[in-house]
Amino acid sequence: MGLKKQGYKFTAADKKLVTDNLVITKKSTPAQLANAIIGLQALGLNPKAYKTSNEKLNLVSTLYKSKAVLGKSATVNEQAQVLVALKSNKNFKAPKNAKFTVKKLSKNVAKQQVKVANKNYKNNGGWAYDGKAADVDVDTTAMTLNALKMSKNKSKIVKNAINNGQDFLKANVNKDGGFGVAGASNANTNAEVIIALSNSKKTFKNINVKKLNEKQESSTLQNTLSFVKKDGSIKGAYDASLGAGQVLVSLSAYGNGKYASKTVYQFN
Repeated sequence: MGLKKQGYKFTAADKKLVTDNLVITKKSTPAQLANAIIGLQALGLNPKAYKTSNEKLNLVSTLYKSKAVLGKSATVNEQAQVLVALKSNKNFKAPKNAKFTVKKLSKNVAKQQVKVANKNYKNNGGWAYDGKAADVDVDTTAMTLNALKMSKNKSKIVKNAINNGQDFLKANVNKDGGFGVAGASNANTNAEVIIALSNSKKTFKNINVKKLNEKQESSTLQNTLSFVKKDGSIKGAYDASLGAGQVLVSLSAYGNGKYASKTVYQFN
């Protein structure tokens, strides 16, 4: 995804390498299907006509038919990934026997926002992978905000959730302009925030022009770039390819500094 959005032209060999090693079936998890849908589109392949070793599989329909998406064990992270994948292409339509709609899923995600009585509590208005206030984190919140914005759901519950989530980001930005799971800023958490902020004209300027709050001394974009080493790798990244990939996607979301109504995860 990061390479695609930076203009990389995938060769036939690149595509074969991915498709030969991508293991995806009707029994794949919603997250696996969602990631495959995004990745295949980045390669220039059609996820609605993906050829496995045994059959041609429509990954979009398969995902829509999955009971696990709204199942008890589904995490908000997984559901956010599903929303992004299904809204990444305007030609993705729900089949007649779909187990959910984008509208229903986005409302379900919005309802999982952690709300506490004390509005000054820094975890108020965010999302947690397990739904507990103590475990609310910036990565999950930013990913969820991006998904809800992409859902285009105009219901009050979703709008309020987005506004509260944006307030959560404002309350949790560090002095250096960055964000982190355990406090200290890191490039990958920053990247998720940049992607979330890029999805509306109002918040786009908070990436590099306008402060999120008064304690902020540097922009989130500047802080993110400070982690990029001379060889192009990302300082402190848990995984080298994932680290660079996330940052590349976020830089694509910011583009040339001009807001674009088409989000970074949309392919048409």
